[in-house]
Amino acid sequence: MEILSYVYWGNSIQDYILVLGFLILSSLVGRILPYLLKDSLKSFVEKTETKIDDIIFLTLERYAHLLFVLFGFWIGIEALVLPKGLQTGLDQAFNVLFIVLLAKGILFTLDNLMAEYIAKRKGAEVHLPVMRKVIHFFGWGVAGILILNYAGYNVTSLIAGLGLGGLALAMASKDYVSNLFGGVTIFVDKPFRLNDWIKIDSYEGTIEDIGFRSTRLKTPEGAIVTIPNSKFTESSIENLSVSKCRHMTVQIALSSETTETQVRAIIKKLESVLEKNKLVQKGFSVYLNNVNMSQLEIVVSCFLPIEEYLKKRSDLNLQILNVLEQK
Repeated sequence: MEILSYVYWGNSIQDYILVLGFLILSSLVGRILPYLLKDSLKSFVEKTETKIDDIIFLTLERYAHLLFVLFGFWIGIEALVLPKGLQTGLDQAFNVLFIVLLAKGILFTLDNLMAEYIAKRKGAEVHLPVMRKVIHFFGWGVAGILILNYAGYNVTSLIAGLGLGGLALAMASKDYVSNLFGGVTIFVDKPFRLNDWIKIDSYEGTIEDIGFRSTRLKTPEGAIVTIPNSKFTESSIENLSVSKCRHMTVQIALSSETTETQVRAIIKKLESVLEKNKLVQKGFSVYLNNVNMSQLEIVVSCFLPIEEYLKKRSDLNLQILNVLEQK
């Protein structure tokens, strides 16, 4: 057909059709090939004891289509006659996309390998968020350097400049560095894990996330508190999830006019409440803690199970209140 030989921007219509057809074909192959290999390869990888081949197969299944489309785009562009500037720009775009796709595939594989490794080790899940962030930081850092290199930048000079600037920045970022070392301390010492209930300074709640610079804690009220990791190296940490029980202290202020007989009666009734409460652990105490001109102070000290602690504490406080109302 004569129309196919018409030339536009240095290429015939037939060339454009062939390139378009190749792109469609590569896309179809990328879609179909994983399904063709799925039955044969999946049955093979499921028979092996190691999970590495399963993870690699999962990566190929996820990114093979994009890889075929990308190479189809590159081969198709190379087959056309394009202006030098446009050709160079498209080549650089291909390199960038290929590096990004390769980085995503490698990081996806490493993420799954780490998850598989940590799943076999009890208590190691606390390391997973930090390890992922470290690997992603360095992985995307290398990818960024490669992209800059293909874009024509002098990477060696750039890194040297960043090194000097980074040194000055590090000296001016003492707090940031302290937080990073705090994150390393959490990683090594493992004072708590994800979902542990901890108490540090005036904060108390469940660990939601452990990062490089900070750790997120969810309070009983539902608020999210971000705590700099340096705090964990400077303060004492009480991991309440490790213990099966939690200490409860109640301070009761009585009028200074309360007689000795009345105080003894109140203490006896409070001890009776604690004895009858099956959730209160042995070793509780009720005592007159302080006497002054303005008030008397009775202290109730006991231990309650950690599960649903706040509800159990509330119930016990109501029982104590009932004793005081009968005073």
